[in-house]
Amino acid sequence: MRLTKTIFTMAATLATTVGYAGLFMPFRLDMANGTRVARETESIAYASIWGEGAPADARAVVAVEGTTLINATEEGAVVWIPTTNGTYTLTHKVMSRGVQYGETLTAIFNVVGPKVSDVVAKQRYPWNGLVDITCKVTGINGTTNGLKFAVATVMPDSNTVCNVSDFWVVQNGTKLPDSAVHSNGNYRLLWDASADLGQVAYDNMVMRVTVVELHDKVQLWEGGPYWAETNIGAEKPWEYGYYFWWGDTVGYKRENNKWVATDGSSSNFSFDSSNTPTYSKSIATLKSEGWITADEILMPAHDAAHEHWGGAWRMPTIQELDDLVSQCDWTWTVINGVSGYVVKGKGAYASASIFLPCAGSGDGTEFFAAGSHGCFWSSVPSLYDARCLCIDSISPSAHDEEETPVEDRSRLSGLSVRPVQRFTE
Repeated sequence: MRLTKTIFTMAATLATTVGYAGLFMPFRLDMANGTRVARETESIAYASIWGEGAPADARAVVAVEGTTLINATEEGAVVWIPTTNGTYTLTHKVMSRGVQYGETLTAIFNVVGPKVSDVVAKQRYPWNGLVDITCKVTGINGTTNGLKFAVATVMPDSNTVCNVSDFWVVQNGTKLPDSAVHSNGNYRLLWDASADLGQVAYDNMVMRVTVVELHDKVQLWEGGPYWAETNIGAEKPWEYGYYFWWGDTVGYKRENNKWVATDGSSSNFSFDSSNTPTYSKSIATLKSEGWITADEILMPAHDAAHEHWGGAWRMPTIQELDDLVSQCDWTWTVINGVSGYVVKGKGAYASASIFLPCAGSGDGTEFFAAGSHGCFWSSVPSLYDARCLCIDSISPSAHDEEETPVEDRSRLSGLSVRPVQRFTE
C-alpha cells in the first residue's frame, strides 16, 4: 500500500475593507473576525443595492486575484478555494457594457492557519486492518479546542473520494477525543481501514488529511450568523451540555445530583451570589473591572463560547436572538426523548435547522425544569441582570409574538450557551 499525498486547509482573516462608494453598497464577506479554519473551501457572499440612475444592464463583478467569481445583477454567493497561505485581494465593481460605475471596493485576505504536512501512511505488519498515518501540523496560533482532523482516501480504480470515519488521533502517546487538534506538532492517526472499506487490496491509494472545524454550524437566514448545532458541552443537538453563570467560562455539569466544575475546581458547586462575581454589578462596574467591552458585550476572555471553542465562536447578541425568532419557523417536538424546538430557516434556508433543547437551569445546588424549560445566555447585560432567550412547552417567549423574545435573568443563574459565528460587514 502506497499512501502519499498531502493537502492542507487554510483560514482567512479579513484585513481591510474600503467603505461605501458610488451606486452600490459594499459587499459583505462570509467571514468572521479573527482566525478560523475553512471547511476545505471558503464561501464568499456579497450584497449589492442599485442606486438612482444605475444602468438597467449594470452588473456586479466580484473577483479574487483578478479571477471573476461573480457577475450578476443581484445577491449571490460563490465558493473560493485558497490554494496556499498568503495574501489575496478581492475586488467588487459595477460594470455596464464595459464601463465601470463608481469606485472599486477592495478587501485583502491574509490567508493563514493550520497546514498539514509530512503525511506518511503505512499499513500494519502483519496486516490487522489498521493503517498508521503520521503527519505534522503547523500554523496554529497558540492552542485551540475548535479543530479536528478530517481524513479521506482517493480510490485508485475510480478516483472516488471516500471519507474516513473509523480513525483516532494520538499525540505524545495520548489519545485525543473527537479527532481533536489542539496545537502544532506531530500527530499519529490510526485508521481502521477494514472497518471503513472492508478488504483493502490496493497498493496506491492516496490519503488526504486536513484540519477542519470541530463544531458543526448552519446559517438560518441571509446575512445572519452561523449557529452551532449543539450547546457548549454537548456532543449531540439534543444533549443539554454545560451550564454557566453569566460571565463564567468554566461551565458546570450535573453529576449525581450535584454541580461539578468541568475543570475539576469544584465537585459541589452552587449557583449563588457568593460564586458569581458579576452578580448585580452595574454596567459601569462591569466595564471598569473588564467584564464587558465599551459596546457593553462580554469580553472574549469572559465569553464562554469563545473560551471553550476558540476561534470566532462567541455568545449571541440580543439582536441575533431576536432575529432567530423573527427569521425562523419554530416547531415544538421531542428528539431522542428530549423536548425542545426545531428552529428552521425560511425560503432559501428552509433546509437548515437547529434544535434547542429544554435543558433546564441551575439555581443554587438545585436543577430545575429540565425537559420543560430552557434558557440560553446572550453576551449582553441588562441593568443588574443579563439578557437571555427562554423557551418552554406552554408559552415560550421565543415563540410568542406578544412577548419579548429575550428576557432578563439573574446573572447567578446556571444557563445553557449556544455559540454563533457572525458575518463581517
